[in-house]
Amino acid sequence: MITASITWGLFLLVLLLGYGLVQVPKNIYNQSRTSLMLAHLQFKLSQLYNEKLEVEDSMDTLVDDLTKFCMEIKSDDPLRPCLEQIVRIVPQQYSERIKLTMEDYKNNRIAITNRYDDFEIEKKLIRLHERLKSNIHIHHRVQTYWVQMINEAFFLEDIVNNQSNSEHRFLKQNPYPSSWLREKLFDQHPKLGK
Repeated sequence: MITASITWGLFLLVLLLGYGLVQVPKNIYNQSRTSLMLAHLQFKLSQLYNEKLEVEDSMDTLVDDLTKFCMEIKSDDPLRPCLEQIVRIVPQQYSERIKLTMEDYKNNRIAITNRYDDFEIEKKLIRLHERLKSNIHIHHRVQTYWVQMINEAFFLEDIVNNQSNSEHRFLKQNPYPSSWLREKLFDQHPKLGK
C-alpha cells in the first residue's frame, strides 16, 4: 500500500515537472510574439467588455431598487439613517441619478406609498446592502482590469506598428494626447480614466 502511494506520487511529480519544463519556456516564447499577445489581449478585452456590461446592468438594477426605497422610506422613518448609509457607498455616476429622483420626490412630483411593514423593509434593505457591496467591488475590479488591459493593448499595438519602422524610433500611432483618448473611452468613469 505504501509502495503504491509512493510510486503514484513519484509518477505525478515527474509528470508535473515535465509539464513545467515544457510550459515555462513556451510561455516565455509566446510573450515575445507581440502580434500573438495582441490578438490574445483583444480576445480577453471582448470577454471583459461583456462582463463590464453585465456588471453595469446589475448596478443599474440595484440603483433602481435603492431609488425605490428612497422614495418609500420617509425622512422621519427610523430606517432612514440606514438607507442614507447605503446611499453613501454608491459610486458617484450612479448616486447622481438617486439625487435627481430624490429631488423630484421632495418636490412632490413622485410619491410611492409604503407597502411593507418595517421588518420586511429592514430585511430587504439588508439584502440590498449586501448585493450592492459585492457588486460595487466587482464593478471596481472590472473597471480597473478594463483600464489596464486597454492601456496594454494600445502599447502592444504601438509595438506591432513600430516593428516595421525604419527610423529605429518608437512612435506612438495615436495622434491625440492620451488624456483625450481616455476621456472618450472612460467619460462615464472620470476617476479611473485619469
